[in-house]
Amino acid sequence: MIANQPTTTTSSSLEDTNSTIDIVVVGAGPVGLWTSCQIKLLNPKLNIRILEKHEEYKRSHVVVLHHKSLEGHVAHPTLNNFRKEVTENTKIRTNRIEQTLSNLCKELNIEIFKNFNVNDMKSIESMFPNARFIIGADGSHSTVRGAVCGGELEYTKHFHTLVEVKYEAIGQTKSLNTVMFGYPTMKLIGFIVFELIGKVNKEGNTPVTLQFFVDEELGNQIKNATFKNPLMFDKNRHELPDEVRNAVETWIAIRKKACDENAEMSSIKITTTKLAAYASNTFVKCSKSGGPTYCLVGDAAFGMPFFRSLNNGMLCGTELAQAISLDFAGMKKKESIFKSLGTKISGVVSQQIGGRTSPSEGPVSDTMVEYANYVRMLEQKEYNLAKIKSSGLVAFRMFTRVSSKVPWQTNKFSQEEIDEINKCKNSYSDDNRVSSLMDSL
Repeated sequence: MIANQPTTTTSSSLEDTNSTIDIVVVGAGPVGLWTSCQIKLLNPKLNIRILEKHEEYKRSHVVVLHHKSLEGHVAHPTLNNFRKEVTENTKIRTNRIEQTLSNLCKELNIEIFKNFNVNDMKSIESMFPNARFIIGADGSHSTVRGAVCGGELEYTKHFHTLVEVKYEAIGQTKSLNTVMFGYPTMKLIGFIVFELIGKVNKEGNTPVTLQFFVDEELGNQIKNATFKNPLMFDKNRHELPDEVRNAVETWIAIRKKACDENAEMSSIKITTTKLAAYASNTFVKCSKSGGPTYCLVGDAAFGMPFFRSLNNGMLCGTELAQAISLDFAGMKKKESIFKSLGTKISGVVSQQIGGRTSPSEGPVSDTMVEYANYVRMLEQKEYNLAKIKSSGLVAFRMFTRVSSKVPWQTNKFSQEEIDEINKCKNSYSDDNRVSSLMDSL
């Protein structure tokens, strides 16, 4: 069933247009747009249609995007400038990426159908009878994945839960000095914390994101605090576990003292995200000769924690665009740059997460087999890195907790400073602003 089709197009004209579509992309997030633009640039004659269930892009959070994740993209002024932008500053808002790539899609005459909710891939095949490729760029809860592998995942591995605290600081602000304040505060609260400080917005305020890494048990106690339904700290702080509430209040108090920051209490939102690794057991599938080839890209294919999912999605999008372009041209792709690396680590990872199925299935072309192998190798590489990072976080947290107890520690807050922080925290009330309560610091 397909709901909410665009009302501006008549059914007869829609059918006529659909019959000319070569490629259908499900999902108009950054990865879907990135992939579509490059396919069109490589082969301008191809007709591409993107189906997106939302009217407007929902997310506007800051992500870390490395310029190396954009390597190998098709040369175009917009894409060149985009890569230059993230080279200069790796922190970028997701809606900024979406806006840039959506504008390029419009320039390239790639149609994006919004309010188009895809629930049944058989209906998509009927609606686009001549589509040679159907690309699933529809995220971690991918509908397209159901057509590729029945929706089953090869594995799921939970590492940590990320508790994100987002708010606006009045005026300008900065990050805590790690040595003087960050490290001793982490020892005090018992959590590893990272800060993301955004650019001053049009209201003159600065967006701040605090990232607390907690274990799964603690995270499950506040799992209902999602991007769609965040927990408002000023009204619902009592719903937080005491350990988390204390950590948040302490960190904000320290920022007031160290950075002279005035946090807008009413703007503080808390969300949780499970930092997990998962992968589809198949990335490319063609059920029958002459039928469409299904391809997964981005979070639909696999997901990794520690802010690597978007980076991996962009890498795979570039690889998929090149593979599809070569497929239409009847050519083979050169050996993947990840082949040697993947060969070395594949045996190790296979032992760690069990036996693996083939990443491609059915009568698919050589170029698409190579794409599927590329995704598998990248996924294996990132899984190993995720395990190393997770172990590092666990070790560092243990170190901070142990070092906070030893009598000879030097980098710590004095008892007088701790008393001031606690006094300030105890004076909090649901109707107060952080800025007015911390003046005593």
